[in-house]
Amino acid sequence: MAGVDTTFAQRIKPGDFIVAGKHFGAGSGRENAIHAIKRAGIPAVIAESFSRLFFRNAINNGLIPVLVDSTSQIKTGDRLVLRLKDRILENLTNGEVLHIRNLTGLSLEILQAGGITHFIRQRLENRTREARS
Repeated sequence: MAGVDTTFAQRIKPGDFIVAGKHFGAGSGRENAIHAIKRAGIPAVIAESFSRLFFRNAINNGLIPVLVDSTSQIKTGDRLVLRLKDRILENLTNGEVLHIRNLTGLSLEILQAGGITHFIRQRLENRTREARS
């Protein structure tokens, strides 16, 4: 993030979101980028679009990639509440409610499990239990 904001690392706090425009993750879709964001305590990236590789790797590694129509009304320091179940992102600072355009079905299940490894482990455990029943 230093290429965009040299103060980013000093300002970010666990629980903060990254808010971006279009094509977030283009050129940095490898898992290293996702792990760095997660290790900084950032649970989600909110953007107008993502590179396909970043998007898939984010879901597989438990980082929430939220697609909204526009991020232009979100300002640095705005208080945001992400409600995945309701499919909305609420900006408590300006009152705007954005609708989440993605994260349904299997993508949401993988995220709720904490990533693809946990998701697969849970599925295998469930199958084992069912087979024993």
